[in-house]
Amino acid sequence: MTTLPPEDNEQPTGLPEDPSTPEPAQGAPESPEVPPAPPGYAPPAPPYGAPQQSGHAGPPPGYAPPQPPQFGSPQPPPGYGPPPGYGAPQQPGYGQPQQPGYGQPHGYYQPQGRPADPMPNLTASYWLSVFFLFIPALIFYLIESPRATPQVRALHAANLNFTLMRTALFVFGWVLTALPLIGPTILGLAHLAGFIFHIMAAAKVNETYRRGGGDPFIFNLPMVK
Repeated sequence: MTTLPPEDNEQPTGLPEDPSTPEPAQGAPESPEVPPAPPGYAPPAPPYGAPQQSGHAGPPPGYAPPQPPQFGSPQPPPGYGPPPGYGAPQQPGYGQPQQPGYGQPHGYYQPQGRPADPMPNLTASYWLSVFFLFIPALIFYLIESPRATPQVRALHAANLNFTLMRTALFVFGWVLTALPLIGPTILGLAHLAGFIFHIMAAAKVNETYRRGGGDPFIFNLPMVK
């Protein structure tokens, strides 16, 4: 009886299998290789309505797509606040010097109008009238009376009244000079008395004004008020 040799991949019966012999891999069948497209070949266009696939790769992870512009007020860039509305006060930024307003600064004192001291004019009027009678008194009375206080007006009026009385006595004395001995005596006494009384009034007009009085003369005739 002739013995046939064993076929490939078959081991004789009764012999252990060789562990080094690899077993054929079982899996999905390999896809056939697609030949490369010839030069100048364009892929066919997709059918109408199908989404088109771009050849560009998708955005990297973590990248947010740009948002479409919104209609309305523009968004301010980061780091800047919204612009102030009309009528709202603007607040200066940090480190920016504040500009002072055009109005008056806080605590500014505006001096009020204060009447001038009437004593210089009163003193000048009285002393000039001692020597020149009613002319200086009339000038100061017309200038100072419209804008003076009632007390100052009364002092100017008293000076004018006394000078008018002195002038009247002086004229009356000249008339009496026609009489022998009597006329010159009356003229001299009237002129001397008026001169002395006027000097006394001019010397104390300041004190009379401080006390609130209105007539520094010893006697007077209220002809002008």
